[in-house]
Amino acid sequence: MALVLCTGVYPTLVETRKMLLESVGHFVVISDTALDIETSCRRFAFDVAIICQTASAGLKRQWSSLVRANCPSAKILELYQPNTGITLGEADAWLEVPSSAPTELIDLIAVLTEQKPVMGRGDGSTSEASASKAV
Repeated sequence: MALVLCTGVYPTLVETRKMLLESVGHFVVISDTALDIETSCRRFAFDVAIICQTASAGLKRQWSSLVRANCPSAKILELYQPNTGITLGEADAWLEVPSSAPTELIDLIAVLTEQKPVMGRGDGSTSEASASKAV
């Protein structure tokens, strides 16, 4: 199972996401400040870092930079809202929330951590980027 860094602005949303991921066996560490992210990255080698949908664009960029600097092997998954769109073009994957099914987050974590085959685009090709949009 994956070691996941889960960032967030609203504790209730982050706790819900943590419970969902832990219910399928992932280990989740919550960080809600820049200092928390740096400290957590020094303690753990995360597989995935989830950047929450409710953070401002500037905060998302700051948190993403901290993850890249302190957890270079972690894949970054940006959650975004339909009205804001993607902020982190350099992320490894993106997921619009709320999603149509809660399992989309679980499935995408599995793809990013190579615990599940990458899904194709329907044209015979596969890639992580297409998987993030197909899940």
